[in-house]
Amino acid sequence: QQMHGTLTFLLIPSPQSKPPPQRHTVMHIRAHFDYDPADDPFVPCRELGLSFQKGDILHIISQDDPNWWQAYRDGDQDSQPLAGLVPGKSFQQQRETLKKAVVDRGREHQGKLWYAKKTKKARKKPYNLNGNA
Repeated sequence: QQMHGTLTFLLIPSPQSKPPPQRHTVMHIRAHFDYDPADDPFVPCRELGLSFQKGDILHIISQDDPNWWQAYRDGDQDSQPLAGLVPGKSFQQQRETLKKAVVDRGREHQGKLWYAKKTKKARKKPYNLNGNA
């Protein structure tokens, strides 16, 4: 099958002046929880995820993505050629808040039997375009 027609490209010029490069500072943090990317369904790439244990020192080298930071574990900089992905602070806080809400809701409904009673819905009459009801 052949296609016919006109293809139009829209060219958007780049800004004349480039913003100054951001200074990347390394941030050192101590892990407050264990993390294994193999168990995380949200990690963008499991192969690049960096596992760590509570108490490990992590060197955060990039926070460009607020959800997934790039980091090295203390002592791994020489043996690991690429930085690994770790959950960003706000992403991890959202995850913990959601997990707590689910656990709390489970406790609230513990021992209760929940069911829904089926009810018949009244069928809506089709709208008559002629104005006759």
